[in-house]
Amino acid sequence: MKIAVIGRGTSSIITTLVCLSRGHSVEIFYDPQTPPVDVGESTTPHIGNLIFKTLDICVGELVDRDICAFKNGNYFLDWGVGKPFKHHFFNETAFQFNTIKFNQHLHSILKENGVIYHPVRIDEYSYLFNERKVLINGIKYDFLISCSGWKESDEYISPPIETVNSAILFQKNHIEDPLYTAHRATEDGYQFELPFPKKNSSNCGYLFNRKYCDPNQILEKMKLEYPDCRKIEWNPQYSKKLIQNELEAYNGNRLFFVEPLQALTLRFYEVFAHYICDFVENTSYKCFAESNLSYMRRMYSYFETLSYHYKFGSIYESSFWKGIKEQSINFLSFNQNVLDLEVFKQNILHYKRTNGAENYATIGTFDVLSLKDIYEGMTGKSLF
Repeated sequence: MKIAVIGRGTSSIITTLVCLSRGHSVEIFYDPQTPPVDVGESTTPHIGNLIFKTLDICVGELVDRDICAFKNGNYFLDWGVGKPFKHHFFNETAFQFNTIKFNQHLHSILKENGVIYHPVRIDEYSYLFNERKVLINGIKYDFLISCSGWKESDEYISPPIETVNSAILFQKNHIEDPLYTAHRATEDGYQFELPFPKKNSSNCGYLFNRKYCDPNQILEKMKLEYPDCRKIEWNPQYSKKLIQNELEAYNGNRLFFVEPLQALTLRFYEVFAHYICDFVENTSYKCFAESNLSYMRRMYSYFETLSYHYKFGSIYESSFWKGIKEQSINFLSFNQNVLDLEVFKQNILHYKRTNGAENYATIGTFDVLSLKDIYEGMTGKSLF
């Protein structure tokens, strides 16, 4: 299939890689006047595996070229009972990166591998339903995937739990741990820290919710220590549908963005790109309904995962932490598998007995072993 992708951000790259891995050709449209977003991002191991599978480039090569830095997991500080703990990946490695540098490098490789780029802003396109084609800038495509950033409309839903929606981005000359993304609880929310050992610095984001504090006051306070810091804000939301119609789907921020905890967003963009390809390869009303249903179920599991982290609270008894802890506990009360420790224990034992061959107890992208790590780290108690 000939697929058009609108946008050139990280989600566009992930979507393109999935499409290429499934045997489709891709052309990318982007607005050359829109500057790329200069932030730090991190991944789960799935993204590195996708790059290797599609482009035959391993994470180690990207680290050697100073495109990214290794990541073994996440380091939590002051969450739960306050004792620091690490949430490791399951015998796999991920990476963290500066968005502009990483995206420019991957786009250049994709171009070398035959992906065609159109530096044209796309505001309108036509559906040729009789021909089963999308007409974009005079060119016909079999399908369109829009990854061009979020927009405000009634086709989006607010998340069932209200976490963070603002950030102060800055860089500091300190590394908490060279191989882990730090998640440091603060009175207003939490602060992520992405270490880049070769530069002996961390890309950081001080995350908070505008409902509980004044963004401008926080910005002025942060500027006293980090004069070059900057503020970003967003409205957490997700689309009512993944597949919009028989010729178009959303992904990236156009589909959803809630917050960056545990780098789950990029993982879900990969999952949803596969759902889109499933539909492209089997266009039918049944597949349309099943793909959108699977998407909504995945979004529910995503909110379960966020709630599972927040329900343990932090060392702070601030308005933010009291509010999010209560929301999370109430949300999870509808799913006993998340709360019942005996279910955890039985599934962990089953997982070990079968050597991981079966694992039907999952929350979001985390298997029960990962949930065990978070439970023990947050509570300071052993599960067994």
